[in-house]
Amino acid sequence: MKKILSFIFSAMLIVALTACGDDSKSSSDGGPGVTDPFANANNVKDAVDVTLKLSADDPNPVTFTMIYVKNIADEVKLYGVASAGSYKNYDTQDPESGDIKDAKPWSVDRKFFMARTEVTNELYAKVLDWAFKNNKITVTADTSGSETIYECKYGDYLFVKLPGTDTNPRFCIKTTVDGSGNVTGIVPFSDEKENAAVFLPREGGFYVGGYRNAIIFCNLLTEMVDGNDHNVVYGDLTNANLSAAPPAITIDNSKTGFRLPSKEEWLYAAAYCGKEEDYSAGNPAPDYCVNSTMTIHINSQKPDETGNDKMCNMQTLTEGYYWTPMNYVSGGTAPAFLNYQPNNMDATVAPWCVYGADMSNNEVEQKQPNFLGIYDMSGNAGELLSEFNKRMGGAGHFALAKLFTVGYLTGYNSSPENQNGIRLVKTVD
Repeated sequence: MKKILSFIFSAMLIVALTACGDDSKSSSDGGPGVTDPFANANNVKDAVDVTLKLSADDPNPVTFTMIYVKNIADEVKLYGVASAGSYKNYDTQDPESGDIKDAKPWSVDRKFFMARTEVTNELYAKVLDWAFKNNKITVTADTSGSETIYECKYGDYLFVKLPGTDTNPRFCIKTTVDGSGNVTGIVPFSDEKENAAVFLPREGGFYVGGYRNAIIFCNLLTEMVDGNDHNVVYGDLTNANLSAAPPAITIDNSKTGFRLPSKEEWLYAAAYCGKEEDYSAGNPAPDYCVNSTMTIHINSQKPDETGNDKMCNMQTLTEGYYWTPMNYVSGGTAPAFLNYQPNNMDATVAPWCVYGADMSNNEVEQKQPNFLGIYDMSGNAGELLSEFNKRMGGAGHFALAKLFTVGYLTGYNSSPENQNGIRLVKTVD
């Protein structure tokens, strides 16, 4: 049964949001001032479709979907490991031996939504196009080189350089210009719309500014959807603060605008397999999942220098939950490697994301989703997390098999070959 609520606004920005449960669907169409449809979602896996339009008759609306990942504001402690090994999700470890010292397991206590896919070129271009046309960013041509490029600034901070043509094979949005050379908008390459967008360091050509560009994008999207900047998460985004290393910005966790996920939230969404109350004797949990009463033995991809396997015992900590084991890809039903070789990855990890393959980001939603219906948490683009230059989720291009697994969050890598992307998160009250 469908429950539909419609709101019609005459505004420059029209935002249509649809809250979708597994068996029912409700929707609201409107713009700034509409009752928050995220508040209408109740259950894990409920979805909210966000459709962005620049006008009521915009011929090219862009829709993305947010999945309700955690719907209760309780503290959930994630994995624990009983001995040192390749999979360690503690922040306090001996840097030499890897032994756990005063271990504090990762935990999640906020309710939040997560995007079903990584940010696509189409979504990225739509937000920048809106920002340009509403004077939130400036776009200026640089004709000093052999090819005209377009510098986008947020205030005085240069955060992205765009081409004016489709000729650059690794960066897939561009400016449009009129016959006089004036910039008229920002669009995705026609054949790359649904590919995961690239969030790279701005240096070295047509690359965006990594973490800094990601937080600017999140704020712009929040303002586009809300119609104001009252709920943006990232503050003090001046040129000086953004240029600092690390950025001297503020993060207001009381706000519910779009943002990057924390490492804990990313792991929760990548590994979640439901609650014990969801299952029964006639409807058992997937046989590969583990709960707080189970301990499993996992190994890393290859032996250490002494010839001994790098192994550890894993156990989940909070009672009542099932999780994907650390050495599986998100959505996988078997270990990601056996006998130190990739295993069970084709269905869940795009084959172009295996070491040595094509390094381009690819179209989203082409592989098997995970338990929550979220795609590409293992593979396609490596995903930037909220900690500046520290952690990334899901691996990316030129990655070894173990790096795709849910329990192995890699260190941040700004190399262009990694084609970093982002996945949106939104806290709910």
